[in-house]
Amino acid sequence: MRPKVLSLCSYIVLAFSLLFLAIIYQQITPTIPLHYGIVGEADSWGAKNNLWYLAIGGIVVNVGLTLLTKRPDLYNYPCKVTDNNRDRIYAASTQVVASLQLTTTLILAFVIVMMALSVERIPRLIYALLLLSPFVNLVWGIRKVLKAGKEN
Repeated sequence: MRPKVLSLCSYIVLAFSLLFLAIIYQQITPTIPLHYGIVGEADSWGAKNNLWYLAIGGIVVNVGLTLLTKRPDLYNYPCKVTDNNRDRIYAASTQVVASLQLTTTLILAFVIVMMALSVERIPRLIYALLLLSPFVNLVWGIRKVLKAGKEN
């Protein structure tokens, strides 16, 4: 997918999670899970207003990564950038950052929903997928950039 489409999807997911939070905020219990341990069980509890920190974090992450996709010349690359491969590497790395933006936003939205609904235990498979998805995205991205960096 194109980086602009991925970024737009991120903002749509963020908007829906913020809308969800605003609509149900009054019905959320005063104490919610704030942290889930390694096996997906809530192990820290706190006030529901902490949900807004996640929402603000989502906004900051989205804006920051959107700005970052516009400056691929600032990235660190696992290969040498030359005149011959610059366009391919920049295109690949911009797609990777936009994909990471969507992945991060989906995770934040999921966590906001779980916390708002006071879910005490996230199923292990879903929790493992949540934890692994950014790393899978980064490994895929490094391979994509390395492939783009190979000289023809």
